[in-house]
Amino acid sequence: ASRAMAALGASRGADSGRAILGLVAYFPPRGDALAAAITALDSRREELALWLKPEALPIVIDALRTESDRVDTMLPLVRSAAALGPEAVPSLARLTRHPDAEVLAAAAEALAAFKHVDALPALEAVIAGALNDPRFSPKESRPDPAQLLARIEKSVAILRRAL
Repeated sequence: ASRAMAALGASRGADSGRAILGLVAYFPPRGDALAAAITALDSRREELALWLKPEALPIVIDALRTESDRVDTMLPLVRSAAALGPEAVPSLARLTRHPDAEVLAAAAEALAAFKHVDALPALEAVIAGALNDPRFSPKESRPDPAQLLARIEKSVAILRRAL
């Protein structure tokens, strides 16, 4: 299944894009087949945003909700949501409370790119409490918490300038 998804991800055109969206909507949450479909979706995110945005937006937003326990799918979903434009901001803003610091950092960067200043209080609270926040404790085979916090701080600085 993952080879077929990789082939769909490498293909071009609206038909194969619709096929990927259909598979993301079809596969059950938190499964390996859905993860492969989300990876294919991520590889086509700019193209899908250009040609299939009305179809892609509800599917990506729903997947952001159902996949929140899987970091490996959340990161490509955040990128896909960001590519779809400001309509995804409410779903991205909910991720300021995500239990994984890497997902939180990716969402913060997307919110900063959209100049979504309403996210500022939540992100400032994350920074203020980072020393006691278990999301920012070192974990094996995970990104450096200091780098993740730096990404969030940079996003906060962008949002402050946007005020």
